[in-house]
Amino acid sequence: MPFRFLMDGQTVVIDDYLEVRPQARARLDGAIRRGQIQVGPWYTLPDEFLVSGETLLRDLQRGISAAEAHGGSMRVGYLPDSFGHAAQMPQLYQQLGFRYAAVWRGVPLEIDRVAFTWEAPDGSRVLTAYMGNSYAQGVDLPTDPTALMTRLASALDAIQPFRPTANVLLMNGNDHVLPQAALSAAIKGASGRLNGTIVRLARLDDYLATLPADGWPQWRGELRSSARANVLMGTLSVRAPDKQRHFTASRTLERLAEPLAALTGIEANDLLAQAWTLILQNAAHDTACGSGIDAVAEASRQRSVSALQIAETVVEHGLTRMVGQNQVWNPSLFPRQGLVEVDGSLVLTPVIAGGSVGALTTQTSGNAVTAAANRLENAHISCEFLPDGTLTI
Repeated sequence: MPFRFLMDGQTVVIDDYLEVRPQARARLDGAIRRGQIQVGPWYTLPDEFLVSGETLLRDLQRGISAAEAHGGSMRVGYLPDSFGHAAQMPQLYQQLGFRYAAVWRGVPLEIDRVAFTWEAPDGSRVLTAYMGNSYAQGVDLPTDPTALMTRLASALDAIQPFRPTANVLLMNGNDHVLPQAALSAAIKGASGRLNGTIVRLARLDDYLATLPADGWPQWRGELRSSARANVLMGTLSVRAPDKQRHFTASRTLERLAEPLAALTGIEANDLLAQAWTLILQNAAHDTACGSGIDAVAEASRQRSVSALQIAETVVEHGLTRMVGQNQVWNPSLFPRQGLVEVDGSLVLTPVIAGGSVGALTTQTSGNAVTAAANRLENAHISCEFLPDGTLTI
């Protein structure tokens, strides 16, 4: 029976491993190509409510790309331990060509089967495996055939309330658990003693492909129920300054640095990719939630600082290029106008569409305002702020 191992749905661990053992690349890639090790589709398994929608998309894109470079990516929306699920996830999965997802936390009591059809607000749907009692029902299976038979019978009994099909999914793993030694041999030794039940090591998508396409309960929108598994709402307020720092870094990267680089044509692709790597590493659900020890939080904090520094550097270079072209850019999604400072004077911009660039006229009228560190002045009045808090007009 060939060995199978699911690398937790993410690829960042591959990067970490090869950084220590680069000589293992060929052996690892061979195992991935043969289907013995399954990686992707995520770069890190994110918290869906503490990162931006753009981060979720980039996370999947980076994960799929990295997995394909190593031999192939799993195409299942695998997020078993994220603390609830955003309503738009089926839409995101479908846009990337996924037919299936797999979840545990957040599923409400209305879902009483081992699978359900999950629908996004736009109508996108994916067939979703529900892991029921846990994502570790098959962890640490006994190697003794008799004990294994007893354990599997107990696991099958536990899943019966969810009315499984002829094929039942048991996940042989858990947090911080290594691949189980001699598992293939143990299953082979017990196969003839399970009263007609066939046990085999399989890939997650192999199981999903056996599920009927129709006839499942349906759920529309987010999965945020704690009815069966805690979605740990309290993590939203843990290490709040770190969350704010991550938010600032990711928004500066998304809303300012990347658009400015595209608009001005500055050479910033490598810098932006590095910033995204840091942001995506901080998107991992336990990291984003702040549930690690202080050393983990400090490493995460430094990644946010570094990502923000990179993004701000790109913004500075982009703005310098744009100023030389007498252009002004509206980074918001909505039309607006406003005041910009040019050579110490505040100039009113024209109304500019969201995300667009407009021409800036720097000629000032007699009503132009001059701004300095402690002084405001126009054609009619000058106001100076003194150190003692008084004003001279």
